[in-house]
Amino acid sequence: MDKSRNWRDIVLSDLGILVFLALAKLVIHLLTNGQYGFHRDELGMLDDARHLAWGYVSYPPLTAILMRLAWELFGQNLAWLRGYGDPPPQNLIVVGSDGEGADYFFSSCTAAATVSIPYGVENEIARDHPVIFLCRGLKMPWPQFWEEIKTYS
Repeated sequence: MDKSRNWRDIVLSDLGILVFLALAKLVIHLLTNGQYGFHRDELGMLDDARHLAWGYVSYPPLTAILMRLAWELFGQNLAWLRGYGDPPPQNLIVVGSDGEGADYFFSSCTAAATVSIPYGVENEIARDHPVIFLCRGLKMPWPQFWEEIKTYS
């Protein structure tokens, strides 16, 4: 009895067909990936930004407030959330940084708001970096900035 299998037997086996279908699906996703619009979570955040409230099931009120602020400044697009677009944005909201950290990356930063948390609840942003900045004039190319800011802490 010959135990060796030729390639046709392998390709036409159940596993071969399953692998082929998985690869075909992967190719379809890769070819159409750039055509997707908003994700449903992003649409939910935009809707919450339009209808501000004191609390949401998924996140605290500050998230929706920041989304509303970003929406007012940059319009209804989420490229700034996913990464820089083409052309790169001219303004950026900086949260959780002191003025010196923001000045390192930008030529102009203006204090736009402050974070305050009622009832004596503390967190790092409200305690150490309560100012929200609106910054302009990036001092370096966007790809370099994006690489540095992703690991900025």
